Amino acid sequence: MTNKVRRNLYLTFANNINSNNDNDIYSLAKYDKELLINNITKQEYKNRHEIVESKLINLKNVNIKIYPFKYIILSDFLDLIYLKTLDYYLYNLDKTLYTKEGVPQFYMDKLDKKSLKENQIIKIYCQSEFNENNKSIKNSNEKKIKILEEPTEAQGINRCFIDINNIDDYPLLKVLISELTKKEFIEFLENHFDKKLNNTRLRVELLRNVKSHFLTPHCDCKEKYITLLIYVNMNNQPLDSGTDIYTKEDIEVNGDSLKRDFNNFKKVDSINFINNTALIFSPGNNTWHGLDKNKTHDDRRLLQINWVNEEYSSYSNCFKLQ
Repeated sequence: MTNKVRRNLYLTFANNINSNNDNDIYSLAKYDKELLINNITKQEYKNRHEIVESKLINLKNVNIKIYPFKYIILSDFLDLIYLKTLDYYLYNLDKTLYTKEGVPQFYMDKLDKKSLKENQIIKIYCQSEFNENNKSIKNSNEKKIKILEEPTEAQGINRCFIDINNIDDYPLLKVLISELTKKEFIEFLENHFDKKLNNTRLRVELLRNVKSHFLTPHCDCKEKYITLLIYVNMNNQPLDSGTDIYTKEDIEVNGDSLKRDFNNFKKVDSINFINNTALIFSPGNNTWHGLDKNKTHDDRRLLQINWVNEEYSSYSNCFKLQ
């Protein structure tokens, strides 16, 4: 299969990904002149795992940083045509809604997220204090919270988590998940971060951040062994929309990460929000990162992927390693 044909397959599928009628989707491909010439069969078209002919992940362009903690920046991380299909998923996410409380993923997953509206009051279990050491369901209490349109210090309440229960709604993500759970990539992570990942599972999330979205400095919860962010910038978002790296001033900071003050931190680096860039690190006590206020992005798209341990609230629904 030529690259041109592979590209047409991707784009045809991406443009019609919400259709429930395979015949309609296939008809578009069947009568595409480029595909017809190459005798693409229906079975080939439906077998989405075989669409990627070249290597999906590129580990050649590695830039290792060691201050203030070790993190890796990978450029041209994914097959660019494949990334375009993921951008379609991101483009079709619902507008992000927020709360002022921290809610474990386990309880977020039980929400009817399509029905959430601004100013709506819902009853849900929240963390008593939202911080790196208090994100399990064991430390949660039920309370009434308000749905907000304006960004708060947290990620959205209607976040799009991909797990074993809804992966069939995002079939092309199966290709990426397969690659990220293979021995080759696991060894790449273990060798760079001196971590054993054999008992972890893969947590996958699609993120679409609205205008004024920000994140106060945090280290990621202790249940996350590895964090991988993949920037998808095919819509010309500002380069300063990438992750900011901080050091903590020599003072105590608020234990609740939703109440922290940016003035207690010093920004020492910022990862450019370049399309197809991956940022990888292993969360620890000094892995302070976030997203400054007053940035000018209005449609920031990325994938957040984590290798999580058994204590993570939705561990049982995450993807097993191969």
